[in-house]
Amino acid sequence: FKEIYKAKLKIIEHGMDLRLLDDYKACWIKKLRWKKAPKFAWDEMKDEKKILQGLSLLKKHKIQAIIYVLMGFDSTMEENIYRCQKIHDFGCDPFPMLYEPTKELRRFRRMIYLRYYRQYRTISEAWKAYGRN
Repeated sequence: FKEIYKAKLKIIEHGMDLRLLDDYKACWIKKLRWKKAPKFAWDEMKDEKKILQGLSLLKKHKIQAIIYVLMGFDSTMEENIYRCQKIHDFGCDPFPMLYEPTKELRRFRRMIYLRYYRQYRTISEAWKAYGRN
């Protein structure tokens, strides 16, 4: 981290493992220069506890991040909505990544990409309203 910082390099990356984030790493992630927002992933519900700890660290260090959300691989629509909501609640942007694209998942992804959910109190409410359009 120190070499990157001293060289004033801009970081280009394609996603880090949020489960491995700790205070030390979060501190350096905040200090470093990024070409775009840092990216992390939440692939499976079984990792929820570690992911929420990582999201908490991002919030604590005021790191604006994009969180990839794997959908269509061992997850229900309710779990997809839940994960996106949690990510949003921690001040980060969810970014759906479709493993097995279905019409419903493509539509949900479009709703998230368009930031349509920001007009509503919850992503669940936005999804219900978006489904009527």
